[in-house]
Amino acid sequence: MTAFRGGPGPEAYYSTGVASTALATFTTEDNLQKGQPLCKLPDLAQWMHRLGDETSTAKFRALVQAGAVSATTPTYTFSLRALTSATWSAGGILLATSTACTCASGVTKGLAQIDVDFWLRTAPIPGTSTITTVVGGTVTGSAFTNQCSMPPAGTDPFISTLDVTAQYYLFLSVACSASNASNTITCQGAKLYIEN
Repeated sequence: MTAFRGGPGPEAYYSTGVASTALATFTTEDNLQKGQPLCKLPDLAQWMHRLGDETSTAKFRALVQAGAVSATTPTYTFSLRALTSATWSAGGILLATSTACTCASGVTKGLAQIDVDFWLRTAPIPGTSTITTVVGGTVTGSAFTNQCSMPPAGTDPFISTLDVTAQYYLFLSVACSASNASNTITCQGAKLYIEN
């Protein structure tokens, strides 16, 4: 979906049930949405205008499957990035990153849900084309032995500046602590809800 609809309240702006390409044998941050349609953020000025004040919210949700049948259980660290390029890279604007999520031992396809909220905190300042975003969320499910947060406990939420004249794409990415063919992770689906 790429356009606002008429009703009040949050609406699905983006939704995909396409499974991503499985990631394995990696450690550095990689795109967890490989093979899924691009998640294009809405026009930020339009988004702000729809609510009619200086705060507006969105929610990004993803269902992932992770596993580790190796003797040592890895950790996965998730990141959410806004890029002006339709091609993923470990660059752009880092909106949030998680604590290290420890894989449950012997689980091959454990489920986890990533649930991230972000707020457009300020309207564009006269003479500038920027707005401030505040982002935070959780990672929970049977794939991991600990509940993970974005950002880690004891850390302030991520505060970023976005350019309302730019087109941004939202990417979920992940890094793994141990490179092993048994340490696999996929994204089974993702949604972006926008408050209208």
